[in-house]
Amino acid sequence: MAALDPGRVSADHAHSRRGARGGGAAGPGRARAGARCAERHRGVGPDGVLADAPVVTRGGRLAVALNLPIFCQLDFLKEDIVMTYQTPLSTSDRFEIFEQLNLHQRYIDNDASLASAQTYIGLYWPEAEFSVKDIRENVFRGVAGLKQLYDYAHSVFPLHLMRHALGTFVIDGGDNVALVEWNWIVTWKAEKEGVVSTGTYTDRFEKRNGVWKCLARASNVDPNWPADLFQPWVDQQETTFKAS
Repeated sequence: MAALDPGRVSADHAHSRRGARGGGAAGPGRARAGARCAERHRGVGPDGVLADAPVVTRGGRLAVALNLPIFCQLDFLKEDIVMTYQTPLSTSDRFEIFEQLNLHQRYIDNDASLASAQTYIGLYWPEAEFSVKDIRENVFRGVAGLKQLYDYAHSVFPLHLMRHALGTFVIDGGDNVALVEWNWIVTWKAEKEGVVSTGTYTDRFEKRNGVWKCLARASNVDPNWPADLFQPWVDQQETTFKAS
């Protein structure tokens, strides 16, 4: 499976940066995060910044356009690196993204019709990518790929017996880009009781013309994934898959 590449932050998405420790100098947190990113991304310097990234001065602070993939950026956040933006996320921005997360879970629980598939696809930008890693590994790209994802889920698995819900979440970002990490929960609503499975979504959202939508999403199941429950359905996918 090709690895999910959520894209790179655009050159005009500039982040002011300063060390989480050391009074504006690169602290040990940045050093650790930068070293890891340098190992995984060619051209990334030891401070975690692309060697050819444009450097500018804004408001007396050093700013740099971070052309780093989403997961590398999350490394910086986890190391408590302080990142500021020209336009931080507003309360309204955060609520709109939060609503998108809830709509995602709500729309998955719709039926297998074409209208429902189109409603779900409408949560994403046309060039969006969705990476799934459970007992299968796939990357679904664009409108056609997202429709295949929706149709696959609704025809291969008995989703009408399940309910999807939103768990804990973290929304961060600015300058019309948001990085979101949130937990998903699937429970039985018929025939059985209890939790079916759980996992984590790691997303990149972008705001275009005042509208927030998902541009990249990666789904990773928790280690308790019930492979023995899902495997029989996957084994029958050649005969059960049906396009809406």
